Amino acid sequence: GKTVKHMPYGQDFCGDARDYFMDPQKGVWHSIKENYTPQPGDLVYYGETDGETSNHVGLVVKGGNNYQSIECNLSDKVKLCNGDVANEYCETNGMHIQGFATPTWN
Repeated sequence: GKTVKHMPYGQDFCGDARDYFMDPQKGVWHSIKENYTPQPGDLVYYGETDGETSNHVGLVVKGGNNYQSIECNLSDKVKLCNGDVANEYCETNGMHIQGFATPTWN
């Protein structure tokens, strides 16, 4: 039931959406290097650790350093994924964590 006003849905890759949150009026970007603890409602972005583009995104549903996220398009399925901030890695999807976005929800 929440929306993010003018978020760039439907882009070719989720890097555009990730970059959207680097504008402080739209949200806050937390690089994996910042020692941020993800919270429910955050978006988690995956790709090369220091990469400028992301190739996957999930929605954090359980916060903490060992977070859980809901992710789509994993072998054509929706999955509950377990991520580990300390290792910068998500065990379930086998991807490296780039960081978390905390949207300014409407």
